[in-house]
Amino acid sequence: MKENLAFKIDSCFRTLELKPGADGSQIRSAFRRLARTHHPDIAGTFGVQKYEQISNAYSLLKSLTLEELSIFEAQLIRSGNKRESFFTKWQRKQVEKKRAREAELHEAREEATATKKARERALSLRIDYILNKCVREASIICKKNKNELLNNEISDIIIRLEASRYEVRLMAMRNILDYVNNRRIMEALLNMLKRYPITGEALDIVNKLHLPPEFMQNIIRIVSISSTKEK
Repeated sequence: MKENLAFKIDSCFRTLELKPGADGSQIRSAFRRLARTHHPDIAGTFGVQKYEQISNAYSLLKSLTLEELSIFEAQLIRSGNKRESFFTKWQRKQVEKKRAREAELHEAREEATATKKARERALSLRIDYILNKCVREASIICKKNKNELLNNEISDIIIRLEASRYEVRLMAMRNILDYVNNRRIMEALLNMLKRYPITGEALDIVNKLHLPPEFMQNIIRIVSISSTKEK
C-alpha cells in the first residue's frame, strides 16, 4: 500500500510535469499553466481526459499529509533519488527554525541571568556601603556621646572636689579611682589639697588611688607645706 501511494504521488508529479519534491507554489503554478491549455472550454472534448488527469493529480498532491509525504520520501530514498524532496526541505526548515528559537531563548536566558546577577551585585554593594556608613556614623555618635558623658562625669567630680563641704569632697575623692590618668581631675585634686586642710582620712583615700609618681610627689610636697604651716 505504501509503495502504491508513493507510485501515485510520483505519477501526479509527472502528470503536472514536475520533478518529485516540488513545493506547494510550484504545484499550483503547474496546475494553472496546464489548466489554461487543457480545459474543455479551450481544448474542447479532446482536453477533457487530460484536464481530469491534471485535476486529480493536483487534488491528490494538495491533500497530502505529512505522513504520506514521509512515505513518498522513503520511497525516493530507496529508489536512489538523492534530490531533496518537499517533505525533507520542510522538515529541515522546521528543525532549523526550532534550533534558532532554542538558541534565541538560550541567549535571552543567559542575558537575563547576567543582568539579574549584575543588579544583585550592584544592590549588594549598595547595601554594604549603606551598612558600613551607618556603622561608621553610629560609632561616631556613640563615641561622641561617650565623650560627652565622660566630660560630664569629670566636670561633676571636679565640682565636688571644689565643694565647701568636707563630706562632698571625700565622696568625690572616692570616685576618682577610674580617672587617675585624667589630668583635669588630678589638677583639681591638687588644688583641693592646697585649698582645704588635709585630714588623715583624705590621705588614706589618696594612698589607695595609686596615683602616677609625678602627682604623688606634688601631693607629698603639698602635705609637707601644710604640716609646716600648722607648726
